[in-house]
Amino acid sequence: MAKGKMSPRQAKEYLRLAAKRYKYAAFVGGEPLLYHREIAELATYARKLGIEPMVMTSAGWVENEAQARDVFGELAAAGIKRIGASWDIYHEELCAREQIVSLARAALEEGMEVAVRITVPSNEDAARWQEAFDDLDIQFEIKPVSKQGRARTLPSSHFEERHGPPSGRCNSVLLPFVRYDGKVYACCGPAFHCRAGSPLYLGDAEEEPLDAILNRAENDPIREMIHLAGPHGLWHLLEESGGRDLHTARDTYTDQCELCLDLLNSAAAVAAVRDHLGDARGQAALAAATMWMRERMKMMGVAPPKPGLNSSCATSRGEVGDKQ
Repeated sequence: MAKGKMSPRQAKEYLRLAAKRYKYAAFVGGEPLLYHREIAELATYARKLGIEPMVMTSAGWVENEAQARDVFGELAAAGIKRIGASWDIYHEELCAREQIVSLARAALEEGMEVAVRITVPSNEDAARWQEAFDDLDIQFEIKPVSKQGRARTLPSSHFEERHGPPSGRCNSVLLPFVRYDGKVYACCGPAFHCRAGSPLYLGDAEEEPLDAILNRAENDPIREMIHLAGPHGLWHLLEESGGRDLHTARDTYTDQCELCLDLLNSAAAVAAVRDHLGDARGQAALAAATMWMRERMKMMGVAPPKPGLNSSCATSRGEVGDKQ
């Protein structure tokens, strides 16, 4: 169910402010390409500001390949070079396989890079879902099902459960999301499930300048630790600070987002981690994580992730969790 839509005027203001610190922005939703002409207008404006625009879409709007080609032709002319598309079995009834293939083929024909993210339950073979794209030069990202939103009602067989707090760093926390109503979150997705006071909720751009919200987020050591060492890094700091009794780990986790939400939805755990990040041991841990990450990327020849802005600019916003 659509909840709202950001006006192009407001979207342009957010882009203007974002241009001071970011080099790219993604238009997400809901479904942004229900309003593809507004997206084209915003993409042209973003290009003038020096921001590289991209679009995240599903294929529910695709009627046929010719129509998709017309839409992507307009977007390509506006300067959009990259399309991210999401697809999974849970939405196949509303978005048939033929639609996502037509979307990918049409975008490729317009010279765009295409990345398809497929959410696959643990009891399915991921290769079966890639077969439809065998003749297309696209990037794939296979994602397991995360137990968030409406996905919490799925049978346990759909999840890949792991014992103990999951490790792994997180790039998503560098991609703040501006919702249609001005609410700003640390990432696009799991952060929507955070409680009031959580560091994952960054602020309201209708009540204070977006600049101030983003500046505060960029200087938050909790956000930095999530990026460098993932929620597991926060869990380790909490244990190190003697806050074991402030958090009870689950027996199993489906992904690190569950651990992140558990920790950051606890005011007491957040306070303990903040206190620890302010002392010498916590600062040393953060510095060590920073040095480790720089050396690891240098050895791998990988460039640091580019911070950017996710925005539901000029889109409707679906029910939280409807993509999970």
